[in-house]
Amino acid sequence: MPTINASKKGRIIGSTVSTQAAARDAASGTHHDETDGESLAVQWFRSSGRGGGTMRYIRSFLYFDTSGVTGTVASATLKIRGAGTGTQTADVIGVKSTAFGGDGGTNLADADFNNLDHSTAYTDELAGASWNTSANNDFTLTSTALTDIKDNNAFIIALIESNSDYPDTDTGDLSHQTGINFGSTLQIDYTLATGYSHDIMGLAAASIGKVSSLATANVGKVSGT
Repeated sequence: MPTINASKKGRIIGSTVSTQAAARDAASGTHHDETDGESLAVQWFRSSGRGGGTMRYIRSFLYFDTSGVTGTVASATLKIRGAGTGTQTADVIGVKSTAFGGDGGTNLADADFNNLDHSTAYTDELAGASWNTSANNDFTLTSTALTDIKDNNAFIIALIESNSDYPDTDTGDLSHQTGINFGSTLQIDYTLATGYSHDIMGLAAASIGKVSSLATANVGKVSGT
């Protein structure tokens, strides 16, 4: 199974402000390029406290060079080595991002905090209760992510808290957080589709089992195309 390692990785600690909406939509934060060690990587923090309360998010960002992937990606798994002690309480999801200059050409910057698309999920959700702090945590990549890995030279993903940050919801006083071991190899394992991978007469390739009684795995072209 082919593997792509993260070329750049980091986290951004968002501004501490007085409302959930302001915390989520903050224009920037404080970035940390992560090359080794364990860090608090995903968080939703809210405390009513005195003076109106404080709220903050932490998001992590990964860049993968996918220029070498040209075939159709059938499936892929994002492997994240966990870290931390005690209970990891943040449920985590990956969404599309344009951090690192959008193409991996720059390092992570403070302004990348809000360079993400909450409407485009790249992974399924992993519950904090099942987060492994000493081994890999496997995210299944969505069909949108598989297409972007094939079509783009850069695949950039933001890992965010999925109960407040992802849906834009104030879930009350709490501190939900999850740790990542950035010093380990963070990677994508993927499988390429085999056989004929083109539509025929408007019928999706996934729905085609044979072409003129010939198994699609043995078909390279149809009528020279």
